Amino acid sequence: MVGQVRRILKVNHQVPALRREVGCCDCSSLFCGAGLECLSVGGLAELADELQRCVHEYSEELVSELARRDELDFEKELKNQFISRTSSLSQLARSRTSSFHEPVH
Repeated sequence: MVGQVRRILKVNHQVPALRREVGCCDCSSLFCGAGLECLSVGGLAELADELQRCVHEYSEELVSELARRDELDFEKELKNQFISRTSSLSQLARSRTSSFHEPVH
């Protein structure tokens, strides 16, 4: 378990900007300078709970950001369809106008 917590903390320290954005606490504040070995079973359980809370917050943020990305992709597709249809209508109007003004033989 100590090895798993160390790996999680190492990854957690590699993404401090994300931790600040999400508002997750600094999980390293839960253990003393000597490392995880100095923590009691209760302290390790507390750290594991805090890490689980951080994972939950990151997951919520990820789901929220993915939903926002999907909304933006959908909006972009609607705008592209509108532009395409407007362009087609404009070309049709121009072709009808030019054929209307052509001299009849």
